[in-house]
This record gives sequence, C-alpha cells and structure tokens, in this order.
Amino acid sequence: MTRYVALFGSINVGGNRLTMADMRYAFEREGLTGIETVVASGNLLFDYDDRPLDGLEDLFAHVMLERFEINSFVAVRDRAAIAEAVEGNPFTGIGKDNLVHTLFLERQPD
Repeated sequence: MTRYVALFGSINVGGNRLTMADMRYAFEREGLTGIETVVASGNLLFDYDDRPLDGLEDLFAHVMLERFEINSFVAVRDRAAIAEAVEGNPFTGIGKDNLVHTLFLERQPD
C-alpha cells in the first residue's frame, strides 16, 4: 500500500464547516484505509493499493458535494510529490520558510 494525502480546498473556511470525524467516516465508507485527518484542515492521509489513481480526485470531490454539499477542489499526492515540492522550494533561506504557500494544480497551466 502507498500512503497518500488528499488536499481539499474550501474546508472549514467561508462557512463550509465539517468535522474531521464526519469526513473520515465518509471516506472509510468509500473503502479507504488508514485514514488520518490533519487538524481541522480538511486534509486526509490514507492508504491506497496499487490501483490507478485516475478519477480518485473526482470521486473525492463528488463525495464532498453529495454528502456535505461542499464544492471542493481536491489534489491527491504521494509522499514523493510532497517531498519534491518541499525540496523544490525556490524561496528556501529567504525569509521564513514556514510562510511559503504551495499550490497543487489539476494539470499543467496553458
């Protein structure tokens, strides 16, 4: 099994309130295992077997909309992708590293 993170946008901001227990339960019902939530951020850590990831982000967004009426962007990344983003930070050593924001996009911009 590979460990992944699902980064959800618009959770617990702008009136989109959701308990992490409810979120965890919803995705357990979808068959995910090893689910952990990260504070009240709306981000999930989970284990996923070697099936293709194609469509997983769409499934997660659909679950959020159908179960919680929250329209959310979702980016699913593995440990290597997160490490690459951290290591590729072009601003390391300039100012405070903990104030850098990273965006994960659905696809390469045009």
